[in-house]
Order: sequence, then structure tokens, then C-alpha cells
Amino acid sequence: MASLSALGRLSKFLSEVLQGRGEAPIPLKQWEIAELLGVTPEHLSRLLKVLESKGLVRRGKNLLFVTNPQGLIALADTPHCPAGFTLALPKQIDLSHITANHRTEGP
Repeated sequence: MASLSALGRLSKFLSEVLQGRGEAPIPLKQWEIAELLGVTPEHLSRLLKVLESKGLVRRGKNLLFVTNPQGLIALADTPHCPAGFTLALPKQIDLSHITANHRTEGP
């Protein structure tokens, strides 16, 4: 994973977290995503600004929304992210409470 660009890792991570759900909030705080990807929170913020400028994500009230899942997948599948690359999510992240329209409180 270290050979991928940080933008590539972020794109791949977000597309895998969604798992085909369509537009949905990402149930993690920015510092948690930064830690999982091995970047600083400041660098993650810059990467998210790039994705926002492309219309792929939006941020608001401590939530990150993927607004263009197909565009994010296309970015994740560009040469800096090999198609066969799979990011294993930590088992402690429970995404079962996420729906396409809103975030509900978990257990």
C-alpha cells in the first residue's frame, strides 16, 4: 500500500468503505481516516480539498459524504491505484448502521 499515492489510497479506501451503497456518509472522523491511510490529518485535509474540487466528496458538520461514487471509483482505478489492490478495513469499524440517506447512531 505504501507504493500508492496518498490520493490513490484515499480514493480506494472511500470507494471500499461505500461497498456499492451509492452516496453515503463515511462514519469516521478525519483523524481516524488519516491514521488508517498513514498520512497526517493536515495532509488528509488537503487531499479532501482536491476531491471536493472535483465534486467527488463534500464535508459538513463532522461528516464526510461521497457525492460521486462512480467518479471516486474511476479515480481509484487510475494507474496510481492498481485494479487488483484491496484495502483491508480494520474489523472494529462497524458500517452496518450506514444507509444511503443518513447516518444513524451505532450501538
